[in-house]
Amino acid sequence: MHNDYQFEKWIWIGHHQHHICANNCDFNLATLLPNGFIISTIGELFDINSNTFLEIGHGRLYETMVFKTNGEFRKCGCPKVSEYIELDYSAYNHPKDAQDGHMLMCKKWVLKNQ
Repeated sequence: MHNDYQFEKWIWIGHHQHHICANNCDFNLATLLPNGFIISTIGELFDINSNTFLEIGHGRLYETMVFKTNGEFRKCGCPKVSEYIELDYSAYNHPKDAQDGHMLMCKKWVLKNQ
């Protein structure tokens, strides 16, 4: 089963891939899968005024979303997304859960057809 995941073909992206406030998030994971789906996890949106983390959505500090890419890349090397309509989604309130959830989402979507 591990060979089906094609781990060696996963591309780890250094920039956040979704959310309007993601540039203010300290937690960013993004993985481009060989079938053209990108898995994006963000969180830890820190508010310097209140010295606390803000929710990035109702009841969550972290989220993972899945998008379809169009095969093109930006100058920075990040893939271009076809449409920013999430195909799948998970929410978390702890960084370990967000990291584990990101990997689970990658494993789920790498097995799907384009």
